[in-house]
Amino acid sequence: MSTHNQSKNQQLIAELLSQNTAAQSTKATILEAYLKIAVKEGTTALSLTRLAEELNISKQLVRYHVPDLDQAALELFKITALTGASFTQKSIEGVIRWEEKVLSWIHATFDWVVAYPDFAKFLLFMYHRASVDTEVKELHSKIVNTGRNRLKEVINSCPKKNIQNNSTQLTLIIHQLITAALIEMLSMNDIKNQASYKKTFILSTEYILGTRLK
Repeated sequence: MSTHNQSKNQQLIAELLSQNTAAQSTKATILEAYLKIAVKEGTTALSLTRLAEELNISKQLVRYHVPDLDQAALELFKITALTGASFTQKSIEGVIRWEEKVLSWIHATFDWVVAYPDFAKFLLFMYHRASVDTEVKELHSKIVNTGRNRLKEVINSCPKKNIQNNSTQLTLIIHQLITAALIEMLSMNDIKNQASYKKTFILSTEYILGTRLK
């Protein structure tokens, strides 16, 4: 499948697979179908047969590229985390003022959900799977720690000593709050009201940091 004919989700998956080959393009197509079925019908609907039917290809071809559905989920969790982190990081590059960095981080977090809603919704499965699957739990822990470390860098760039001295606790509070906000918004299928969630979160962050961000 050519890049020209790929969906936005397929292109994103293909970019993060190790090699830009025809085989990887096929795998990206299968993983995108996995993602689509999971967020629309639930993970219980997934099977090699269901994926083959969705793409109108042979079950053997699906099995060749995606031999293990659990590992496919793990790969998609990693891809989702990488794309989200990259999207957010690009938003704060070149931003000088500390308040603008925090605000850019917030906007990017919600903007990513709007830009890639299927990936964002897929994270809901990761939260559940992490509670019952050791391998997913380890990945989830790495993703959480990486996100918090990036946020802590932003908070530590504040010139105010009281914020710098409490950056670890402030980071934890803000990160847990935005996680809760996103889980509620996604699980309620309420992305259309993301502006309201964002506004509330900005106000909460200003209260926690004791400073206006605008």
